[in-house]
Amino acid sequence: MVQRSFKLGGVKGERSKERVEDTLNLIDGVRQATLNEQAGELSIDFDNNVVHQDHLTSTLNSLGYSILGDRNNQGEKQSKKQDISLGLIP
Repeated sequence: MVQRSFKLGGVKGERSKERVEDTLNLIDGVRQATLNEQAGELSIDFDNNVVHQDHLTSTLNSLGYSILGDRNNQGEKQSKKQDISLGLIP
């Protein structure tokens, strides 16, 4: 199981929440999709052996939402920067 978090553009209230969650939760391999409509943040738990992340992001794009940021990659970049500054990574 993989968990990913994204910042979405185009989110407009409760209707967006229902539309995103209902659509993604119907996809085989998605365990749970949850959208915080006020923050525009989407969290998806999915089995990457069943569904690929690219399919999920293209589904979001087809619904009219844009991916403004991948919260996971930002955390990884920040963690790497911290490791470099601490001398853990040359």
